[in-house]
Amino acid sequence: MKTLLMSACVLSLLACGGNTVEPIDPRDLSLPTQTRQWLAAAQDGVVAARARRDAKASTLNLVQQWADRVNDEIELAGNADDSLDSLADARLEFAELDLEMAERGVVFAVAKLDLAYAERAVHHDLASYDLVPLRAAVDAAREDVEEIRREMLQARQRVLESTRNWWTAYAQFSAGGGDTRSFWIGERDAITEVVEGTGIEEPEGESEGESEGEGESESEGESESESESESESEDSE
Repeated sequence: MKTLLMSACVLSLLACGGNTVEPIDPRDLSLPTQTRQWLAAAQDGVVAARARRDAKASTLNLVQQWADRVNDEIELAGNADDSLDSLADARLEFAELDLEMAERGVVFAVAKLDLAYAERAVHHDLASYDLVPLRAAVDAAREDVEEIRREMLQARQRVLESTRNWWTAYAQFSAGGGDTRSFWIGERDAITEVVEGTGIEEPEGESEGESEGEGESESEGESESESESESESEDSE
C-alpha cells in the first residue's frame, strides 16, 4: 500500500508541474555549452531508463517461461521437486521487482528531465516556473526507487537461500540414483529413444560414409584380383 501511495504521489506531482514544462532543444546554439550538455545528459537518462525497462521486461518474460516449464514439465521425487519450485518462485519474484524498479527509474528520469528544462529556462529567463513541485516530484521518485531497491535486496537473499537449498536437495536426489535428465535436457520421453536401449545412435551421415568406404575397398580388391588373374593367364600362354 505504501508503494502504491508513493507512486500516486509521484504521478500527481508530475501532472501538476511536469506536463506544463516546455522542452528545450539541447541543439539550440544560442544556449551556453554547459546548459546544452546538461539537457542532453538528462534526455539521455530518459532514453537509457526506457531501454533498461524494456530489457527487464524481456528478462521477466524469460524467467516466467522457465518457471512455467519447471512447474509443468519437470517432476523430481521428494524434496528436490519442492526445492526447485521454491527456486522458481524466488527468481520470478526477483525478476518482477527488477522490472518494477526499472519502471520507477523511468518515472525518476522523466521527473529529472522536467526539472532540468524548468531550471535552465528560469536560469536563462526563457520562462517562469514554480520549481518547488518539480523538485518535490524528483525527491519522491528517488525515494520510490530506493524503496523498491530495498525490497529487491531482500528478494535477492531469498533467491540465494533457495539456490543453496535446491543444490543441496539436487545433490541428495542425484546421489540416491534419481533420474536428473529431465532437468538438464527436457522432457524424459524426448531422449529415451537415443539414450536407452541400444545406446547412442550414430549419425546417419557417418554410417553412410563408412559403407561407401567399405564398398570402395571391396571394388578395389576385386579389380586387383582380376588384374592378377589376367597376368597369370598371359604368362601361361
